[in-house]
Amino acid sequence: MLSLSRSSVVIALFAFFAVSPRAQCAPIPGTGCSGQIAPVCVTPPQIGTTFTWRAAPCITAVPPLLVFGTVLNPPFALTPPIVCSNTPCGLGCQPLFVAQTPSLSIPIPNLRSLIGAVFCIQSACVNQTVPCFLLSQASAVTII
Repeated sequence: MLSLSRSSVVIALFAFFAVSPRAQCAPIPGTGCSGQIAPVCVTPPQIGTTFTWRAAPCITAVPPLLVFGTVLNPPFALTPPIVCSNTPCGLGCQPLFVAQTPSLSIPIPNLRSLIGAVFCIQSACVNQTVPCFLLSQASAVTII
């Protein structure tokens, strides 16, 4: 028979592993440029922690742009020559904050009222030669 403290630890571990960070970062269909993947959620978007994500891989030497914002529904189509693509690319985030860096961390306050709130992340590779952007797929991030 497990003691109460051991039971609490087992329940806490089960709850932690039952909530996958990837499940909280869901790619938004119809966003990004064809063939591009979404940014990588490094940590779970949990209240009272710092949420970290990385840009989708870029081939250019210029640091990518990371976009944090609200989900655009429907996504906004960006067309060439703004995007480095022959077809339109879907901007999935209404930008609230943009930074030119390969990864970004934001603190999530320890407020239970934030649980279930959704925000959007997306990244863009910058081609200075043309100039144009290659958008990653966007992800809807749900705070747990």
